[in-house]
Amino acid sequence: MIIEALKSPEKIDTLQKPTGVKPAQLKPTLVRNIELSGEIKNIGPFEISPDTTISRIVNHFGGGAPRSKKIKAVQFGGETGLCLSSADFGLTLEDALRKAGFSGKLTQIAVIPEGVCMVELARDSIASTIDGLCGKCIPCREGTKRVQELLDKLIDGAGEEEDIELLDDLCDTISYTSLCRLGKVSISTVESSMRFFKEEYLSLLKSKSKEIHTSHIKNAENRILKQAQIA
Repeated sequence: MIIEALKSPEKIDTLQKPTGVKPAQLKPTLVRNIELSGEIKNIGPFEISPDTTISRIVNHFGGGAPRSKKIKAVQFGGETGLCLSSADFGLTLEDALRKAGFSGKLTQIAVIPEGVCMVELARDSIASTIDGLCGKCIPCREGTKRVQELLDKLIDGAGEEEDIELLDDLCDTISYTSLCRLGKVSISTVESSMRFFKEEYLSLLKSKSKEIHTSHIKNAENRILKQAQIA
């Protein structure tokens, strides 16, 4: 009976005939679970596809910066992660990670507002890393300490142009010769901030930052005088 039914013209007409059109070849989308943090309205985990732009991640998912602040950068991968300037926020997440040089599994994106000194951010990053290093190899054990010293020197307004060159060379040495991955990525924030915010490093050189640091001292003195008057 089944064979007879299949032979029946009426039954044949009801079967779906091949159209000759191939199904669309869809590119698989891998959704990432990413924790957003920093100076944004919406902090927490979000499911974000790699074709989403950084601008949309910050402004749509993150809700933008509070109190009319502007966003300066994002940092991929936590406090030792790679930074990317707001000039590249038009890139998709996938392209942004490629440009920043990020590899591995991304779980965190921190949003950095204007007003944050990227050199200080780099110094805080390397300082938080040093205590957790194993110290078995010299590039990691000694190199990271020298990096922190140079960053402190720049922030204090005593840096010279050769300090920035030495900082760049140290980062390359640590990245290529450290024995473990932790040592290699310990200077990620320093390297990326120097790459995308080099002008901030140059602005801290002794010859260019004297006026800036003098103004900071005067402002501090004025605040102390005002506090004394109020008391």
